[in-house]
Amino acid sequence: MTTQAVDHVSSIDWIEKAQQIALPEGIFIDGGFQQGAETRKILTPRDGSVLGTLAWAGVEDTDRAVAAARRAFDDGPWPTMAGSERGLVLNRWADLIDEHRDEIALLVSLEMGKPIRARLGDRVAGVDQRPAVLCRSCRQGDGRNPRTPPGDLAIVTREPSGVVAAVVPWNFPLTIGGWKLGPALAAGCTIVLKTAEQSPLSMQRVAALGAEAGLPAGVFNVLSGDGTVVGRRLGEHPDVNVLTFTGSTQVGRHFMRYAADSNLKRCTWSWVASRRTSSFLKRPTCRLLPTRLPGRSSSMRVKCALPGLDSSCTKTSPKKSSHE
Repeated sequence: MTTQAVDHVSSIDWIEKAQQIALPEGIFIDGGFQQGAETRKILTPRDGSVLGTLAWAGVEDTDRAVAAARRAFDDGPWPTMAGSERGLVLNRWADLIDEHRDEIALLVSLEMGKPIRARLGDRVAGVDQRPAVLCRSCRQGDGRNPRTPPGDLAIVTREPSGVVAAVVPWNFPLTIGGWKLGPALAAGCTIVLKTAEQSPLSMQRVAALGAEAGLPAGVFNVLSGDGTVVGRRLGEHPDVNVLTFTGSTQVGRHFMRYAADSNLKRCTWSWVASRRTSSFLKRPTCRLLPTRLPGRSSSMRVKCALPGLDSSCTKTSPKKSSHE
């Protein structure tokens, strides 16, 4: 840590600041704070004292959040915006997070016990680090022309997957949350993020800053609630397209069952200190078009997990295209 950072930390009365800090007003759904099914007292591991009372989500709140994310994806502007436009919003968000670093760092320190000096060195990975680069990377591959048989033309395009449910652990609520929400938002997805029960405060504040930066309503929703209630509902919800989870192997098995028993949603995992890169783009759509038009061509959907664009692919039955 630099001398300047140390001086900054030393110059603030953090105990007084903690006594004055405002807690989130509710759970963040559809662009604003809303009341939940119940409330929960939030304790700080620093000394076990009560920080305050926070809205706590139930099944109906989870359904409202997923419905808001679904509307924002199906009818809102976010998925259809150019990557550069999404990058501008994410850059504004990153600037606001940086402006409120002291407040956010204090919330993390209070909710999960990390020393304030260490917390100030953390980042909301994927949001406050080069978001424009993320948006550019999501466009790479658009318009690519794979090799095809003579007389055919294949064009690869990438599309956002849809609604992403993200479940994060208690120990790095913003860093791991950022690994998930940054790439997903850059790709054009909408998100419902469930915080850990032990650290529900900081991401709610970050979500409010996202709305202030220009994220459309419903694009990013944050729920604080029990894993057996909110987490399970997200795993089983038919309108969730992708589930990303970081936590224990035991809980991960439950999420795999939830996904399998519902709509076979795509899942990405990070279990027991294993870190994975998540892809939130739809598996590419390749349309085979004849070089001689008019004529009749076939089309097929090619699905593969990104990165590794050319591997682990499956395809559906060929369909006739509208090019006749």
